[in-house]
Amino acid sequence: AIQGKGWCVIGADAQFVDDTRSYVTPKAAGKIFKTKGHIVAICGELRPLQIIQHHMVFSEPTRSEPAELDKFMAVDFIPSLREALKSEEYIWDKDTAWTIMVAVKGTIYLIDQDLTWTRDERGMYGEGTGGDVALGVLASAKFPATSAAAKLLVQKAVMIASNYDVNTKPPISLYVQDNK
Repeated sequence: AIQGKGWCVIGADAQFVDDTRSYVTPKAAGKIFKTKGHIVAICGELRPLQIIQHHMVFSEPTRSEPAELDKFMAVDFIPSLREALKSEEYIWDKDTAWTIMVAVKGTIYLIDQDLTWTRDERGMYGEGTGGDVALGVLASAKFPATSAAAKLLVQKAVMIASNYDVNTKPPISLYVQDNK
C-alpha cells in the first residue's frame, strides 16, 4: 500500500494458503474489500476479515486530521472490531497470526492481532508473506505524486512479489481512497 497526501492505494493478491492447499479467492470473498468509506485488507487468517466484512458495523469519522483519525481508530474502530470478533465467538491465541490494513479518509492503519494499531510516516506498507518483496519494490521507486501513479506501482509490487513468493498469486485487487 502507499499513502500520499490526501489519498492512498491498497492492493492485495488473491491466494490463501492453509496447511496443505492453496486457494485463489474470488474478489468478493478475498483479502480486501471496500465499504462505507473504508478499505480493509488482511494477511494471515481469513476469518477476522470475513467477520469484519459481514458482521462489523462501520462508522466514519467526520474529520480527517491525523489526531482525529487516530482517536477514531482508538475509540470507535478498534472497539467495534473487538465487539464483532467477540460476538462471532472468534477465538485467537498466540498461534494465530493476522494483520489488518485499514484505510480511513486516505490514511492507512495497520492493526495487529492484539488490536493495537500503527501507521508509518513513510507512507509505504508491505504485509504478508510477499510483503517484504512488495515493500522493497515500493521503496526502490520514486514516491508517486498521484494516486494513479501509486496504483500502477502497487500493482507492480504485488506482481513482483508473486514471482518470488509461493504464497502470493494474482489476480490483484486494487482500491484507491481519498480523504473526502
